[in-house]
Amino acid sequence: KKLVPLQKEYLKTKTAYQKDTKNKKNRDAFLKAATVYGHETMVSPELPTRVKYRDALRVYREVLAIDPKHPVAREEHDLIVSIYKQMGRPVPK
Repeated sequence: KKLVPLQKEYLKTKTAYQKDTKNKKNRDAFLKAATVYGHETMVSPELPTRVKYRDALRVYREVLAIDPKHPVAREEHDLIVSIYKQMGRPVPK
């Protein structure tokens, strides 16, 4: 339930950013919405582990493609990757 409005905001800001990638306001709005959505997806008790980590990883990769030094996205992306490695599972592409 908590993820639905965050997902809508993420998709809305992603669309606006894709229409005008030069617009700093759109870029910043997308980075913020994606980071919040990625984090809440990662920690959500409503989603099964295999779904939430894969989905959060996908969102964080989108953020890092735009801003490779984004601190929250980098930290949580690396955390998810390390979890997969500790479990001996391949990291989703």
